[in-house]
Amino acid sequence: LRNSNRILFIRTEGTIHETAELLDVLNTLVAGEFNLLVINHAPVSEIVETPWPFHNVCALQIPLVPDEFHDNDHLWKTLLDGFRVRY
Repeated sequence: LRNSNRILFIRTEGTIHETAELLDVLNTLVAGEFNLLVINHAPVSEIVETPWPFHNVCALQIPLVPDEFHDNDHLWKTLLDGFRVRY
């Protein structure tokens, strides 16, 4: 957290108020640039962006499905396409 230049954090099922609290904590812990991707399950049929007032947060909704760990795999692959882990 102190040595990385850029970090992406991913949070699921977070409200706007919980996200604000998380940002406050991350701002004290992370030395470099960071972004937060918040994914919430909702009654939508595709990926929907939620406009939140944080400059480094992308909040999205994906379909609420019976098996949240597997039924949206194709959407997670779309969302994370192009991301790479660097050590």
